[in-house]
Amino acid sequence: MVARYARNPVRYVALLGVVSLLVLPGAASAATFTFASAGPITLQGLAGLSGSSPYPSTITVAGMTETVTKVVVTLTGMTKPVAVKDLDFLLVSPLGDKMILLSDAGSGSADNVTFVFDDAAPAPMAANAFPVVSGTFQPTNWPASVSPCSGGSPVYNEPDPDVFTAPAPAGPYGSTLSIFNGDDPNGTWSLYAVIDCLGSGPGTLTSWSITFTTSPTAARITSFSAAPAKHGVTARWRTASEVDVLGFNLYRATATGPLRKVNRALIAARGGATGASYRVVDRSARKGVRYTYRLQAVELDGTRTWYGSARVRATP
Repeated sequence: MVARYARNPVRYVALLGVVSLLVLPGAASAATFTFASAGPITLQGLAGLSGSSPYPSTITVAGMTETVTKVVVTLTGMTKPVAVKDLDFLLVSPLGDKMILLSDAGSGSADNVTFVFDDAAPAPMAANAFPVVSGTFQPTNWPASVSPCSGGSPVYNEPDPDVFTAPAPAGPYGSTLSIFNGDDPNGTWSLYAVIDCLGSGPGTLTSWSITFTTSPTAARITSFSAAPAKHGVTARWRTASEVDVLGFNLYRATATGPLRKVNRALIAARGGATGASYRVVDRSARKGVRYTYRLQAVELDGTRTWYGSARVRATP
């Protein structure tokens, strides 16, 4: 693993079974951190919906203490003699957030090419790119109707929406890398790669890497957690400082639903330079349902920044 580490230490505490990140105070500054996989990936083919080896390929991230504001992923040294479009890549964070990095793009073969995936890139990879060359692209996922398997007959048709074999998590999947913004990146990141077209030839990937950008923000969040309560779910967070912060919004989502705001009115910031503690009870949470909660800070100039994820099951 290749990495540059943040200086501030981190430690974890558990609150009623929910893990929270505590960031010890320190000077904030914009920086980038890159973590890379330890070895190559074999992209297996011929059988149809074939998982890679290893499956998944993992990267362990440690030492990150500041807020993540951007994520870029690089696939290095890809070789596939037959149709890159038969490949699908799923990226899963330590918190379980998941998105499709590449699917059903590129009709041509690939010979030791490198793909950089960045939400800010000009465009996704073309569905029928030929030849397939190195470049920087938006995360790309074309529907099967636009970019069918290279075989062209019904027996070659791939699942649509995309399917990844266990132990990959089930969909639905995100489509942008920004879903990781504000998350605690420490832990194991997993890259699942499958060839989902019967008869498609195998390939190789030399390595992959993740680059995080961290930036100083008006709010310095030191903890965020959610835990079951007698009447719903209780979310708590603590700030070390919140100068120029207008307030906060609390959002939640189920495994298959979009983020929805919990609070009707903005939760006013009250900590200033010294920070403050907050507690919100989500009484509309349904018993037995698993939720993901996210915190959003709203600055005086209108800037909105996401912080962390907390997963919890409402009291049965």
